Amino acid sequence: VWCHLLTSPRMSTLVTCLVSPKNGTPAVRNAWAQLQSDAGRFEGMTKKKGLQAVLAERPDLFNFRTNERSHLLIELTDAAKGMAPTKGIYLQADGSPAPMA
Repeated sequence: VWCHLLTSPRMSTLVTCLVSPKNGTPAVRNAWAQLQSDAGRFEGMTKKKGLQAVLAERPDLFNFRTNERSHLLIELTDAAKGMAPTKGIYLQADGSPAPMA
């Protein structure tokens, strides 16, 4: 999702478009399907947990807001816009990002 949003206009999109068969990207759709499969149980995933709830676990990366048409958007935080997702993010015990060396 992070990589996808970096390439999206305004670094945001509708939450419903992330895994949409018509508008979503295959990489996000496939990753979400894999997380929802049995493999996701090891990550604490349940069948009832939605994509927004999973992404909301990373408030350091993603913001949610409603646009003028009352559609829910997901966007990158300012911090996430300035970092490369391929470099990895390491968290401290309290869930906050670890300082970069």
